[in-house]
Amino acid sequence: MPEFFLDENVLGVAYYLRDHVKYRKIGDDNCPSKGAKDLEIIQFTIDNDLILVTKDRKMIQLCNNEQAEYITIEDIDIADKITNYTTNYTTNYTTNYATNYTTNYTT
Repeated sequence: MPEFFLDENVLGVAYYLRDHVKYRKIGDDNCPSKGAKDLEIIQFTIDNDLILVTKDRKMIQLCNNEQAEYITIEDIDIADKITNYTTNYTTNYTTNYATNYTTNYTT
């Protein structure tokens, strides 16, 4: 099973991952500290067979150069998910309301 390394800019996802995947994060014991150089972080992930999770475009380019594994999520991905949720919620709410109204008030 893969193990991940969370960069500074994605530390918030640790809360959601803690019961689902194995990960380390910047600032943990025996890990690079906050403010560490990008190449130091990348070398750490390579040496420890970790998959880097980051939103830093410069870091992503360095990962490509160093052939380091990474996963990225852009803020636009989060915005798309929120927009899709809102659209689906509105559609489902309207459909459910119309169905309930028809069932409850027209019979």
